[in-house]
Amino acid sequence: MKQYKVVFIMIMLLILSGCNKSNIHNDITSGANSDENLVGNPTSIPSINPTMTSATSQSVTPVIGSSDYIKTYKDETHKEINFGQRTIKLYNYHVVSDLRIDNINTFTCRINEGEDSVDNKMTISVIPINKQEFKNTENIITYLSEIDPNYDHMYWYENVNDKSGITNLYYVSEDYVSKYVVCLGDEWYLIESNSSILENYLLDYNVPEKNYEVWKQKIECADSNTTYVKEMLSEGENIVKYSILQGKNGNRYTAEVKEDKDENCNFSLKNSQGDSLLNLTTSGSEVGEAISIFDINMDGYADIQFMEDEGPSNCTYQPYLWDSTANTFVKVKCKEPLTYSDIEVHKGYLKCWGTNDSSSGVITKYVWGKNNTLIKKSEEKYHAD
Repeated sequence: MKQYKVVFIMIMLLILSGCNKSNIHNDITSGANSDENLVGNPTSIPSINPTMTSATSQSVTPVIGSSDYIKTYKDETHKEINFGQRTIKLYNYHVVSDLRIDNINTFTCRINEGEDSVDNKMTISVIPINKQEFKNTENIITYLSEIDPNYDHMYWYENVNDKSGITNLYYVSEDYVSKYVVCLGDEWYLIESNSSILENYLLDYNVPEKNYEVWKQKIECADSNTTYVKEMLSEGENIVKYSILQGKNGNRYTAEVKEDKDENCNFSLKNSQGDSLLNLTTSGSEVGEAISIFDINMDGYADIQFMEDEGPSNCTYQPYLWDSTANTFVKVKCKEPLTYSDIEVHKGYLKCWGTNDSSSGVITKYVWGKNNTLIKKSEEKYHAD
C-alpha cells in the first residue's frame, strides 16, 4: 500500500507541474503512523521537494487518505507554516507547495521577489515524534548523534520560555542539512531543512544563549590519515572538552581547557588510560582558542598547538608533536618565539605569515632539525598588491 501511495503521489506531482520532474525521497515508504516507527528511526525524515506548479490560483489536491493532500500557491501571500499549535512566520520567504503524507508535512518555499539570500529555495519537512526525557548532556548528544551519525555540528537551547512557545530546541547538522528537535510542551517534532536560517524563524528572531555546543572535525594528516576531534563547549562555564582519535595508530585522548578565577586558561591532556600527557597554563588566550590540532610536521599524526599569547594581529604559539617512540607529545624547540597570524605546513618545513599592518608583513621559513627542533631558514617581507 505504501509503494502504491508513492507511485500515485509521483504521478500527481508530474501532472501538477506540467510533467516536470519531482523528487520524492524513497524514505517516505518507511514512514508509518505508529509511534514506534516515527521515533524508532528519526533520521528517515523524507527529503520531499514538490515541484512548484504553474496554477493561477491556490489549489488543494487530495493524495491518498482523508488527511493526505498537496496544496500549491500562486503568489507570495502565504508566508506561514503550521504544525501542531505552532505557526511560523517566514518573513522573506513564501510557501509554494505543502505536501502532507502520513503525518509528515513538507513545505517548499521560495525567496520573496526583491529579497536576497544564500538559499533562494528552502524545504522544510515536519514529523511528530514522541516526547523525550533527557537525564543529562550525554543523553542529548547520543540522541542527536542517532538522528544524524555523520553530523559536524550540534547545539541546543533549553528552557527558552519566550513568545515562540518553544521550550527546548535541539539542533544537529551535516553539510547543508539542518535538523531540529522542537519541544512545544508535550508536543515534540523533528524538522529537517536545507537552510540553517530556519532557526531564526522557529525562535522568531529571539535566539537565546546556547546551553551546549559540539563540533566534530576531520583533521587531514599526511599519508591519507584522518584524525577525528570532537570539541564540546559548555556555555557559561568557560570550559571546552575535547575527544581525540588519532587516525594513524587509533590512540584516543581526552583534553580540557578551563578558565580559572584568575582568568588563566589551563589545558590538560590525557591518554585513554587516564595518564596525564600535557598540563599547560596561559593567561593570553580564550578557552575556545587555546589549542588547535593538526599535523604540524607531516608525519601522519595529529599534533597540538598551544596559544601562549593572543595578540591583535599575531599570536605566539608553542607546538607539541606526537612522538610515537615515547608515546607522548613532545615540546618543539626553537630559538625564538613562534609568532604569526597564519601558518603553512609543508613536508620538511613551515612557512609562518606575520602581519605588520593590513597590507604588509613578514614570511618566515622554518625547517625541521633533529630532536623536534625548528630552525629559522629565511625571512622575507611581503606587500599586498
